[in-house]
Amino acid sequence: MKLVAAVCAAAVAVTVSSCTLAGKSGAMQSYDFDSIKPDPVIAAMVPQANRDSLRVAMELHYSPAEFLDDANQPVGYEVDVIKALAKLMGIKEVQFVDEDFDSIIPKVNEGTDDLGMAALTLNKERMRQGNMVSYVEAGYSYATQRDNPKNFDAVSPCGFTVAVQSDTTQAETLQAASDECVSIGKSPVTIIAEADQDKLISQVAQGSIDAIIGETPILAYNQEKYKNFCDGWGSL
Repeated sequence: MKLVAAVCAAAVAVTVSSCTLAGKSGAMQSYDFDSIKPDPVIAAMVPQANRDSLRVAMELHYSPAEFLDDANQPVGYEVDVIKALAKLMGIKEVQFVDEDFDSIIPKVNEGTDDLGMAALTLNKERMRQGNMVSYVEAGYSYATQRDNPKNFDAVSPCGFTVAVQSDTTQAETLQAASDECVSIGKSPVTIIAEADQDKLISQVAQGSIDAIIGETPILAYNQEKYKNFCDGWGSL
């Protein structure tokens, strides 16, 4: 079973607006999976090798999609999706494996992991590498510290320090924006790229980085988690 589930990212947000949700707990609610019963037709199509166990590759530092709770257990809406699908397919056990984001597709293709579940934006290069299923559409947005104290300009980010998760389409978008700044004679964007987006969001909330670009629902959740973090809601 070689499959990668993906997010289909649609648009890039270009404005930063006021915060309305900051200060909430950001707690993650789950689902009663015992109510889901195996479908005999679907279960019969599952390869014999996967009927007892399914090994799922995730990058477990991407709340609220997938992350570790206080008990060091995988949680998040993508974790829930996989648990629900496993119930439907009659799979007895799901093993969630924390992989580097850029290694998820290679690990699935080499057989180390059975399936990858990650907020992977669909593009032609990735679709050539494996069977991919798009299950949700999400846009991009910029976010800053609450009230945007450094006056970050999402329309013209030239000269600002902006964080982004490495090896993502958001990183490509940010690099293109920086290149455009240089082409018109302005200072480039100082890009801080790391694999751990949760760490970058924390740094933006603390004010050590001017802004971050990421998927809108991910940044919106973290606006609830960090009282000094503000997601921008404007879109093209």
